[in-house]
Amino acid sequence: MANILGVYSQGTVTEIIAARVRDLRLKANLTQKTLSVNSGVALATLKHFERTGQISLKHLIMLATALDRQDDLLGIFKEKLPASLDELKRKRARGVL
Repeated sequence: MANILGVYSQGTVTEIIAARVRDLRLKANLTQKTLSVNSGVALATLKHFERTGQISLKHLIMLATALDRQDDLLGIFKEKLPASLDELKRKRARGVL
């Protein structure tokens, strides 16, 4: 859960990502073993990830590729769109956009 400032803990973020990967795997009717083979990620690594949320970036990319979700990873750290017209005007005035 997010704290009072709307910020998630590192553990929460990793658990959410692991749950999303598991959900995608299940929706695709893939067993852990099949996703392991298709992605090249060791079965033990995949099981550990789904249980704990811990995985290397390399292996996360391999799973995303096997699940046809690389674009999800490419969206990380993308510049956020302005939340309002005023913010857009401020950014343009600063030469950011």
